[in-house]
Amino acid sequence: MNLHPVVVHYPIALLTIYSLLELLRFKKLTQWQRWFFIKAFLLILGSLSTFAALQTGEIAETLFQPDDRVVRMHENFATASTWIYGILALSYLIRLLQYFYATHLAGYKTWPQLVRINQIVFSAPVLILLALGGLACLLITGALGGAMVLGPNSDPVGSFIYSWLIKK
Repeated sequence: MNLHPVVVHYPIALLTIYSLLELLRFKKLTQWQRWFFIKAFLLILGSLSTFAALQTGEIAETLFQPDDRVVRMHENFATASTWIYGILALSYLIRLLQYFYATHLAGYKTWPQLVRINQIVFSAPVLILLALGGLACLLITGALGGAMVLGPNSDPVGSFIYSWLIKK
């Protein structure tokens, strides 16, 4: 039984919503404390679910033998998505630890350096760039996955991405 089509929609949904929320930079929203926690929840849960999607994708690859070039490209963009959102999730996790356990963690030797690095990742331009990059990789991954399952001309976006990346 192929679970990949079922599992893969959780990270797609959670990480797409996170990316859109990250791109909404209205002052009223960014100052709302719950906004951070909503984004952190979506991002961390979505990032964790990418590992299940990757594993079920590996299993699905052994069950079916679609075009190898499309599979490799799909796999590469899925891995890139996982890394980008993983870096973002780690950054949010550090920020959460800092919020809840700042006094306990202050005594650790490497904690101040980790916080300084995290401040760079957590700057608005870097967050926006990573969210856009992750969303782009997610879109390409989904389009290539759809092309494998439904055919390369199943939708306009998938057709464009398929012809752009595969039919060169």
